[in-house]
Amino acid sequence: MKIVLAALTAFALAAPLALAQDMPPGHPGKAGDWKAEHARHHGEMCTNLYAHAVGKLAELDVQLKLTSVQKPLFERWKNVKLAAVKAHSAKCATMTPPDGEVSLVEHHKMKIAMLEAHLADMKAEQPALEALIGSLDKDQQEVLKRAGREAAMMRMHFGERMMEHHGRMGVHGPMDEHGPMDRPDHGAAD
Repeated sequence: MKIVLAALTAFALAAPLALAQDMPPGHPGKAGDWKAEHARHHGEMCTNLYAHAVGKLAELDVQLKLTSVQKPLFERWKNVKLAAVKAHSAKCATMTPPDGEVSLVEHHKMKIAMLEAHLADMKAEQPALEALIGSLDKDQQEVLKRAGREAAMMRMHFGERMMEHHGRMGVHGPMDEHGPMDRPDHGAAD
């Protein structure tokens, strides 16, 4: 029994070392390589922000079945939207994650900045959006509402992912493997 226990203990201690040696170069688990991998992934994510917005707005253009009168109003609104996304994409590409955990105060500052930027974008978009909505019929307005809900869900998901990249924080504050730490059932067995 002691031999089996000793063998299992030795295996348990040696297995992570053996697995680490088998990792390919550039694997995020190798010491020092995770920063390069994270930077590459972050750059792709930032570039994809703009590409995704262009695709979703092209899809919306087709779904709305715009008239010749509505088309210039849509183009004006689309240009405002894309200018904001392009600016966010460029800013995103310059952001670097902190080396360690982010404090609760820093997390809140980042979230406030993100929300203020989103509010400024919404205010800039408002005149073009109102003009477009005023030209749409009820069915077209429903298509636009549905697209707006989908975009809000994507923004929320993206915002949560960004906050996760900048420290183990969630929308409800500090998180660990059990979820929000201030939750009443935090740490309870699943």
